[in-house]
Amino acid sequence: MKTVTLFNELKKYSLPDWCAYLFAGEPLRNKITADQQKELINGALNCGQQFADEMRDQYGTIDAAQLADKLCKVTHVDVPPIVNPVLLASLTEPNDLKVFD
Repeated sequence: MKTVTLFNELKKYSLPDWCAYLFAGEPLRNKITADQQKELINGALNCGQQFADEMRDQYGTIDAAQLADKLCKVTHVDVPPIVNPVLLASLTEPNDLKVFD
């Protein structure tokens, strides 16, 4: 799957859906209260919005795939079929992004 196609597919999901998905797989999910989850989610969303604003100021309104190509060395990696895939991509600092096809 091309990066653009992947991003377009992932954009269909709402932020609450993503947050619920992320917390469902978190091993420590039962160790924090619903209020703490909400606080973490709000903090992450605020941080993400601030970062998005900074990127938009610096690079304009290009799409995410183009931005990734500008900021990272993007490679696509074939992986064997997995019953329950966990990772869509991995980032090795400072700028090596591997998208798992």
